[in-house]
Formats: sequence, C-alpha cells, structure tokens
Amino acid sequence: MKKATYFLILTFLLVFLTATPSNAQTRRTKPRQPTQEELDKQKAQQDALANLGSGKLDTESEIGNASGFHGLVRGGLKGFQITAENAKKAGLNVIDSPRLLLVTDLPIDEDLQKWGLYLDQATMQFAEYFNVPSYQVASWKIRACVMKDNVPFMMNDLLPDGLPPFDYGFQYGNNVWLYAQESRDYQRHLFLHECTHAFMNQVLKGCGSLWFGEGLAEYFGTHRIENGRLTMGVMPRSRNEFPHWGRIRFIQNDLQNGVFVPLNEFFTTELKSQDNRSYAWAWALVWMMNSQPQYKAILQRLAVVEQGKNYAQRAQNVNKMFRESFTDDQWRQFSTQWEAFISDLEYGLNPEFCRIEDAPSVTPLNKQSFQTIRSDKDWQNVGVGVEKGKKYSIKAMGEYSVCAGEKTWPCEPNGITIRYFRQKPLGALLAAIVTPNDGENSQLEGFNKPIVVGNSVQFTAPQSGALWFKINRLPNVTPADGSVIKIIIEDIP
Repeated sequence: MKKATYFLILTFLLVFLTATPSNAQTRRTKPRQPTQEELDKQKAQQDALANLGSGKLDTESEIGNASGFHGLVRGGLKGFQITAENAKKAGLNVIDSPRLLLVTDLPIDEDLQKWGLYLDQATMQFAEYFNVPSYQVASWKIRACVMKDNVPFMMNDLLPDGLPPFDYGFQYGNNVWLYAQESRDYQRHLFLHECTHAFMNQVLKGCGSLWFGEGLAEYFGTHRIENGRLTMGVMPRSRNEFPHWGRIRFIQNDLQNGVFVPLNEFFTTELKSQDNRSYAWAWALVWMMNSQPQYKAILQRLAVVEQGKNYAQRAQNVNKMFRESFTDDQWRQFSTQWEAFISDLEYGLNPEFCRIEDAPSVTPLNKQSFQTIRSDKDWQNVGVGVEKGKKYSIKAMGEYSVCAGEKTWPCEPNGITIRYFRQKPLGALLAAIVTPNDGENSQLEGFNKPIVVGNSVQFTAPQSGALWFKINRLPNVTPADGSVIKIIIEDIP
C-alpha cells in the first residue's frame, strides 16, 4: 500500500513538473534557436548581397526609393508596408500616431513614446532645409520597426526577404528598420538617419551619391533634445554626450595613422556600406559645408538635381553638379578649407572657428616680410611663400586674451604654459606651411603638423607652400577679443 502511494505521488510530481515551465524558461535569457524555415529566410537575405557593389544590377532589381548608401534590394518589394495588423498578430508592441507607426519587441518607455513627436519636428526641419512647402509633407508618415530579435518580424511579414543584411538600420519607401542599441541616444540617431533617407527618397528626388546621402543622414541624425525640442545637425559637445556615436574618434584615429580623405576620393572611390568610418568622413564633409552659408547652399541645390533612373546615374549627376559649383580657384580654396577643418575637428567645435581666411595670392619671401593676424580668427594665410629646405625665422609680438571654460587669461605669442591644448601651450602662435591642391592630396601635413612659433622660432621648411598662422585656442570657446598680432618673417642665409 505504501509503495503504491509513493508511486502515485511520484507520478503526480513528474506530470506537474513536465507541464509547468521553469522560471528560466519563462524569462528565456538566451534567444531560442531558429527553425529551419527561419534559417531559410535569413539565407534569402544573405543572397541579396550577391550582386551588391558589382554595378551590374538592372533598374528592375534596384528599387529607386531604397536607401541610397545601401539601397540595392531585390525585386518584389514594391508596395511593401509595415502594418499594425501584422504587428499585433505577432504580439509586438505598437505605437500609432499621425506621423509614425512604431513596432517593437522592446518595452515601450518614455523615450519611444515621444518618437512620433520628434519625427514631427524633424519633418518640419527637413522641409525648411530643403525648401519644401509644409503642406506637401502634412500627411507624410514613417512605419518603423525597432528590433531586439528579428525573428518575430521576419515570421510575420514585418521584415521582408528582399532586404540585404544590415547591422544597424535600413530604409525602403516609408519603412524603416533598425536594431535596438544600448544607448537610447544612438538608437534615436539611427532612427533619424533612416528617416532622412526616407524623406530624400520620397519627397525629394533621391539620395544621390553615397557621400551626399549618407553625409546628410548622419548630419540630421546627430541631434540634441532639450526641453522637448529636437535640434538636428548639432556638433556633439563631448564624447559622453553621444555614447557609441564615435564619428570624431574615427577621424582622429585616421589622422594619427596618417590617413586623410581628400575631396576627390569622395567622388572616385565607393564608400563602404554600413561602415562607420565611411559614415564619419561623409558626416564631417556635410557638417563643414552646412556651417558656412555659401557651401550649405550648394548642398541644398544638389538635393533637387534630376538624379536619373539608377544609382550610377544619380551619383554621377550629383557629383558632376557638385564639382561644377566651384571654379578651379574656388575648388582649391575649398580643398584647403577641408584640410583645415579636419585638422581642427574636436568635440564642441564652434562653427565660427573653422572659417579660414585665404590670401588672394602668395608671393615668395624676399628677405623680409611684415604681416599681421587677428587672435580671434582660425587659420589665416598671410600671402608669404617659403621653399622646401630653406631656413627661416619668425618673430611675433602682441597682447590678447584666451579663454578656457569660464576663465580668461591675458596672453602673448608664447602662450600660457599652465594650460595646454593638443600638447601645445594654450594661446601660443602656430604656423603651418600649406601647399595648394586640387582635392587629390592625401597627405595632411601643414595644418595637422603646425610649427609652434611663440615669440620667435627658426626652422627649415619641410615643404614648399604658403605660411598660415593662428592662435592655439580651444575650438569650443568663443574668442575673448580680436587683437592684432604683428609678425616678422625673414630668410636665414
């Protein structure tokens, strides 16, 4: 009798444990293994890469309103839409507003709840930048999936087979997909990046060349929210303000390794899709142009160029118009501006800081030259040329002020030895020997390797070129004054 009772109890416990999932199963801390059907769908995505970058895709395979930088997708997507019905069938979270349908497997937090509001503000800023009447975008709407696990989206017709694999985000039509990020700010950056592609492809005439489409998407994606107000196209104040963004770090690392991307390389070399380094250089070029009205106007004109039926034609048309926007002299000056900007690039860079002042002509030094510069300007060309291998002397005098944070110091050309910036005394007079180029020079020597002049210096010119001067000051601080510094440049026999 006792044995039978024990047997019944044991049987009951086994049945109960088998029928009741454990806490570990309920929480599912690790993703489940995909089924064969799911693996087949993932393989179909991989197959979409077969012809990418070959330049052989025809216009039927290349859907015209897909993302410009990584926008080659397989046919069969025309008319595809992310829908709330499919999302609800999958048990996913949905937020539907007039401007945004958001589908996600993430918990809906306060930030995600505001994405519709942020997109509404972004749409108005897009319209203003590209000179689009607001009534034309009154009903424009984005459908977005933010995914931690892509399997539920693939299995419920929310992530179509025809898309190529992507690591961060992708856009097709008014549909946007992105993977969840550790940083909310960077997740929002990716969202605005892809929304920029959607606006340019749907409302304008396309994203055009890779540097142009990705540069603008990075520009608008880099944003700040203060008191509920979205501002796009900002310069990050610090690395901590934009965690995981890293665009400035990529460029600074390249410069330390002797790598510089000259202007012509943007047009003759294909930037790499889904490559943060390529995104960084494209962002930098577009940000620099948007910081100066004459260059910003060129970007705005490019957005309405008739871009052609396929990517190659669109890229060619945009690049051609861009180059034709400059005379040869203006192009050389623009190339010099690009070199100076990249050399100065730091978090919090003040747009006023990166506007160089070029000289109308350069004359080789004849024994001695007297020049002046202003302490509140960036690099200034004094119009004096030096020759490689020859020895020169520079003397400087003047009094001015330099700022660091809330503190202001009186200063002379030797600088302030208790405060340094880039391993040089703050406020010290710097010189650079710059060789004019036509956008092909891949060696960034002059601006990136300045000579510390101080009150006086003697040096042998490492290259021929024009002498440029500036004060070594923090790029995120407005200059305290615009005092004049006197400079004497002399040959040394």
